[in-house]
Amino acid sequence: MKKILASLLIIATVGCSQAKNSDKNIEINIVNADSAAMEQAYKQQVDNKYVTKEESEPQPDIENLPPFKLLTVDNKVVTQSDLKKNKSVLIIYFSPDCSHCTKFMHDLEPEFKNLKDVQIVMATWIRVEALKPFCDTFKLQKYPNFIVGTEGNYTYLLQQYFRVKETPYIAVYNHAGKLVKAYPKAPTVAELMSSIRKA
Repeated sequence: MKKILASLLIIATVGCSQAKNSDKNIEINIVNADSAAMEQAYKQQVDNKYVTKEESEPQPDIENLPPFKLLTVDNKVVTQSDLKKNKSVLIIYFSPDCSHCTKFMHDLEPEFKNLKDVQIVMATWIRVEALKPFCDTFKLQKYPNFIVGTEGNYTYLLQQYFRVKETPYIAVYNHAGKLVKAYPKAPTVAELMSSIRKA
């Protein structure tokens, strides 16, 4: 009889232990499902906010240098009218936490000194406080031809103009403000430098 009671006690203990583990698995699955749902909801919100045109629509007319309004890391408001006349412009629409953007900037960094005659406008929708670490990483303060800022406080003119769906989105404009080449995905540095030489 004692052996039967002992066996029942062991079975009950194992059963309770498995039930507790099962409860934990259910909780983990619920948390994971909630996280996935929240991530999907956030992505949908971002897509609705930043992508305003239908996917099936043709590419926008981006032949001319677009208008923009950015708040820089120095808390200055910069617009296209602040650009120097008769100089080529490189627009990089990016996110400071995007791995493709970071890799692109690391690849481009050795060319910074060769780009001193190109006005480089780096724009994002992310809040301005998140830009400082990015600027510090690449020491962009050393380069007066770099303008880094967010349009998140304003009307997302650049994002809507280019219909940015991925970052980095890159466009090269010549000294007359006419498009030389647009890259919906990061080009190689060699490709980009070739387009810049044509500007």
